[in-house]
Amino acid sequence: MAWWQSQSSLAGLSDALDEFITAVLMNTEERYLRNGAHERLAQRFVYGAVGYLADYDGLDTAQTQALLQSKMNQHFQVDQDDFVKLKAEVKALSQSDEDYSFLVEGARALQRWINGRDRMNASLTLNTLLKDRIN
Repeated sequence: MAWWQSQSSLAGLSDALDEFITAVLMNTEERYLRNGAHERLAQRFVYGAVGYLADYDGLDTAQTQALLQSKMNQHFQVDQDDFVKLKAEVKALSQSDEDYSFLVEGARALQRWINGRDRMNASLTLNTLLKDRIN
């Protein structure tokens, strides 16, 4: 049984996401997360992962927004006003924007994590993206 299959509630999904997000952030160099612009990219990465799982699990819009806001607050201390700004920024991104790749790669990393395919590399994806962005 995969790690998410035993999760039947929003709280269960939240707990399961925490495992992934914590691993990702622990495997990301702190200097990247202390930089405001890079932290915003990290938030987009997590946003993409949460959005993927919400879609996969068939959450409605209200449940998805509650889960997104909870994860952003818990892991990035994003308050309500900043969350509204983040949502607007994400909505305004087009697929041709370089930052859009952080949403996509967050979703892909979580998908690899869920499927048990190379969890370590899945958790290192954000660090690699930020490193490539800086260099």
